[in-house]
Amino acid sequence: MHTYTDWGTYDVELSATSTCGTDVLTDVDAITLEPDADCWIAMNETNGQATGCTGTLYDPGGPIWGYDNGLDYSVTIKPLGAGGVTLFFNYVITEGQGTFGSCYDYLTVYDGFDANSTIMGHFCDSLPAPDSLESTGSAMTVRFRSDGNNPFPSFWPGYWLEWECSPTTVAPTAEFSFENYYSCSGDIQFIDQSDGGPSSWLWNFGDGTSSTEQDPLHHYINDGTYTVSLLVSNAFGSDSITKSSTIVIGKNPAPVTIQDDICPGEVGILVPQEEGDFRWYASANDTTLLHAGDTFTTPTIQNSTLYYYENLRSPGTQQAGGALNNLMGGGGYVDFFNQALWFHAYQDIILEEVTMYTDTAGYRKITLWDPQEGVAVDSAVVFLELGENNVELNFHIPEGSYELGMWYTDLLRCFRNNSGVTYPYDIPDVLSIYNSPAGSDYYYYFYDWQVRPYCASARGEAIASVAICTGVDEVDFSEGLSVYPNPTRGELNLSQTVVPNLENIALYDAQGRMIIKLPSMRKDEVVSIDVHDLSAGVYTIKAYSDNAIATKQVIIQ
Repeated sequence: MHTYTDWGTYDVELSATSTCGTDVLTDVDAITLEPDADCWIAMNETNGQATGCTGTLYDPGGPIWGYDNGLDYSVTIKPLGAGGVTLFFNYVITEGQGTFGSCYDYLTVYDGFDANSTIMGHFCDSLPAPDSLESTGSAMTVRFRSDGNNPFPSFWPGYWLEWECSPTTVAPTAEFSFENYYSCSGDIQFIDQSDGGPSSWLWNFGDGTSSTEQDPLHHYINDGTYTVSLLVSNAFGSDSITKSSTIVIGKNPAPVTIQDDICPGEVGILVPQEEGDFRWYASANDTTLLHAGDTFTTPTIQNSTLYYYENLRSPGTQQAGGALNNLMGGGGYVDFFNQALWFHAYQDIILEEVTMYTDTAGYRKITLWDPQEGVAVDSAVVFLELGENNVELNFHIPEGSYELGMWYTDLLRCFRNNSGVTYPYDIPDVLSIYNSPAGSDYYYYFYDWQVRPYCASARGEAIASVAICTGVDEVDFSEGLSVYPNPTRGELNLSQTVVPNLENIALYDAQGRMIIKLPSMRKDEVVSIDVHDLSAGVYTIKAYSDNAIATKQVIIQ
């Protein structure tokens, strides 16, 4: 993020450089800063912030009508030096549920710095907003959530709000929060939540460093547990707060490279050299999971294949979320609804377990769905006994918005509540269960969520290295194989003085992948290959016959 210090119009230039060259892109007059410019925001992120004393807030579609399905966005209005905030409603027209009085898509206003503050109201087409709301402190938070089932989202205008602040007349009261108390990257985002409009900040991060920013992003170098303090002040006074043993840093390095040497047509068995919770992928950035577990057995392969794996690490603290049980109000067992719960994970989590109730024993399929991508992220088939069941899921869920549900094509007969429901059900900074497709009067199937944050390491390499295999009585004829010039920049010559007709000969890279398959080579024949297009590095020539083997290292410059 860049902060401009002077009014004016600015060009923005991006220069990108690689080994192939440099390219430059310039956006002329990209940024304009004027003291009388309108400040308006289209809510399009989770945990956004607005610090101007006045401004306009639109739904994610901006001034144009319409917004998308499956959203969970918020913005905190915390003007610098403010003692209070007044929010004015021009309109809130989002999809409601008519006669039921609840909302499919709705706006929630909180009296404070986040969604853990006192709720001032839920608003949609069937729950009209007042003309204005006034905060009791220095900030208000506005949160918008839309379901995934509106076939015509652009039909609904959305919302149009404005705000203005009043200056503080008191000394500040220090308070702060942070995103993710546990980090395996070392990065922690701190957020000032001090009331009374402070104008200066002094953070002490507990590692010998400090900051005067309002909301600093701090990087811890060493693993450990840290105590953090904040001193805030304005023209009327100062205040401080200290939170002991607040931050836990446990960095998660990439696992070491592993390799299994096999023959063509065999499977590779890749085993990590350390303990952990491993996930296996086909490429460094692939999101499609090949396998979860300590050992990955490859398919039958003919050529060397490179896989990637990561180690998941958890801080070890399990937390409970969602409705505790089904005693909140009325409800019953249903068997004809395709229903779910909508939730947002504010960080990577493991959904380890939920509680379910049924009056019919049998198997159920539980699916975790990504409504934005329209794909199933994970699923589990579980057997439910009559009555209350603790159901183990162990879904690994990256940060984002999801549905957890069951569908009518499967056996249902599970309990859901249709009264006494009070969304959202939050674990601060971890998880928010905020609605169901049927509206906010209904809570479906999944109670007492047991979740645990986790971190994924950088990915390490796992190599299934394929080489041509011969019998156990092989003779090493490496001394009879000549490779020259070595090192080489372009052409490589090979000859051998042992095998009458050598048919199996190839060049492999340092990861065991076959790069070039060579033609057969008779005794005393010279074969030349062009290697000038290959990257510099160490390669290996491997040659086989029925009962003999030879290897030579080659350096390509």
